[in-house]
Amino acid sequence: MVRGVAHVQFLNKFYRDDKDIATLQSQLRAILPRKDCGKIVLDFDGVEYVSSQFMGILIAFKKDATRNGTFVCTCAMDDDVVQQFAVPLDEGECLFSFEDTFDKAYEFLTR
Repeated sequence: MVRGVAHVQFLNKFYRDDKDIATLQSQLRAILPRKDCGKIVLDFDGVEYVSSQFMGILIAFKKDATRNGTFVCTCAMDDDVVQQFAVPLDEGECLFSFEDTFDKAYEFLTR
């Protein structure tokens, strides 16, 4: 937790291996039931590639978080990864909010 916001940092450059993705899924599932995690920043600093399976896990996580009343924002995404995640919704908005840095994501979540 950083100043009341859960800071999830992805440490690999590439997320395409089944083992890494399974670990990620179990770690993300452990976050949502926590009462102190009403706001989460997913920090992609250094991540260059994510597989479609990884994207599916994060989209499901975001939907579960929203149902749980948890706000999720992303930061430090490589432009190529942003393009993968710019999933439009029916209302014309994107599923994820994208910020350049953790500080900007924190500011977005706490205003």
